[in-house]
Amino acid sequence: MKMKVYAIYDAAVDAFLRPMFVKTEAEVIRMVKDEVNRSESPVRMHSQDYSLFELGEFDDNKGALIPLIPPKHVVSLFTFVEENPNYDLFENGPDTVRHLRDKLVEELENDSKK
Repeated sequence: MKMKVYAIYDAAVDAFLRPMFVKTEAEVIRMVKDEVNRSESPVRMHSQDYSLFELGEFDDNKGALIPLIPPKHVVSLFTFVEENPNYDLFENGPDTVRHLRDKLVEELENDSKK
């Protein structure tokens, strides 16, 4: 079976990350989107530096790598960054959630006393 070979290019260090072997382009795009939107990911923090490239194919029956020269640019990763209005709230963990809950309860109690 032939697998497609992709890699993320980091422009800040002028190098490719480890290649990924997948069946389809849609599969690698889903993987990359998930990584870009993982809160601890360096790819998320510096998404403007990263791009996805198709490097070629790997034929596992023949053990052959068939390169694409030059590699084909697929997408710039910053286009996958999803802004989530609740992102920072949950990034700071349960203490922040607990603090906001307590503050809301306090405000509701004060309003009910009026």
